Amino acid sequence: RVLTDLTAGQLYHVQVSAANDLGFGHPQASTPRALAPPIQKPSTPRNVILRVASSRSLEVIFSKPESDGGDDVTLYRIEWDTNSNFDSNNHSPIGSYSFISPKNEVGCD
Repeated sequence: RVLTDLTAGQLYHVQVSAANDLGFGHPQASTPRALAPPIQKPSTPRNVILRVASSRSLEVIFSKPESDGGDDVTLYRIEWDTNSNFDSNNHSPIGSYSFISPKNEVGCD
């Protein structure tokens, strides 16, 4: 059986018992005694919208990822390029901007 909807990084102890008409027997602890689902990279930001801010600028609006991977999102990176492969600048995007994630996600809708 797969235990779902657990919190990444949280340690879980598991034991199993069997039952018959007389009830449940003593439980057996798992080996190992406990495990934590691994903390992972966050999922992709949601609702990424690009709009014109002025004749020489664009505005990017987005929502925080659905999953933080089990840890706080600490940084966002916005990249831009004239090529959809993001490799116009010697295999890199022509621009990149990283910023610290505000605790309350201000700046992200």
